Amino acid sequence: MNAPIDSRGSAEDYPYDPEARVETLFGLEKLRAISDRKLAAYLFESYWVCERNERDPKFRAEREREQRQKAEKDLEDLNSMADKASAGVYGKPAQKVAEEVLRGGRGRSNLEALRQALRKVPGRISG
Repeated sequence: MNAPIDSRGSAEDYPYDPEARVETLFGLEKLRAISDRKLAAYLFESYWVCERNERDPKFRAEREREQRQKAEKDLEDLNSMADKASAGVYGKPAQKVAEEVLRGGRGRSNLEALRQALRKVPGRISG
């Protein structure tokens, strides 16, 4: 991270001010409160890397793909937990809750309701 990320300047555009208070500054202006200029430069470059990544369509697409995969995995886990609860693996109270929730319809909203309900069952079920 030695070279500037883009032509937006550098940390030296925000020179150290010994009287600067972080609490009163916003955005990159906070760099004025950092006496260690190497650290300020590192933070400046890190900021622009994050900015670039947020705007990069490939980065955004990758993050959205990861979020979809996580949602699919969560749904699989909830389905598995619901199946086990319905089969009585977690005991009678969880089985009763699972049957009541799952008989009400299909979809994520019912699985989320099941997840929340199962957390209230004695012996607390994680998942």
